[in-house]
Amino acid sequence: VEHESTPPRFNDMYMQMPASTEVAVNLTGTTNISGVDWQLTVTHSEHQPANAVIVVPQGAQVMLRTRRPGDRFSPPGLRGRHKKLKSWMIDQKIPREHRDQIPLLEINGHIVAIVRKKRWVVSENLMVSNTEATFLYFYVNYS
Repeated sequence: VEHESTPPRFNDMYMQMPASTEVAVNLTGTTNISGVDWQLTVTHSEHQPANAVIVVPQGAQVMLRTRRPGDRFSPPGLRGRHKKLKSWMIDQKIPREHRDQIPLLEINGHIVAIVRKKRWVVSENLMVSNTEATFLYFYVNYS
């Protein structure tokens, strides 16, 4: 008897958080997000299995938030050019009902990553100027 394989649940591919969430990211430890079963941890050390390694300018404001109208993103493959986040999500076949709940990592007002569980989509354009910057290791903990 053959069984049809169950398609993966959406939450198995993408992380979610409540729509209209905006949380300042703690750059020296764990950030808790209300209403989710995961936390975001940032470290200067690569001893933990990181979901993303991102160059963060010193003194930068780092936020974890959901999308807003007009958001733009510079996904890999566009050589630094921007694309509307809505168009990117449509191209990635992300169901409309989930798009407002996908976490975005923002540095100094620019979206630099779309947060996934295992492999984040990190912008090619990290907006690092000639200021000093640090490599930070971002990873997700599940409770």
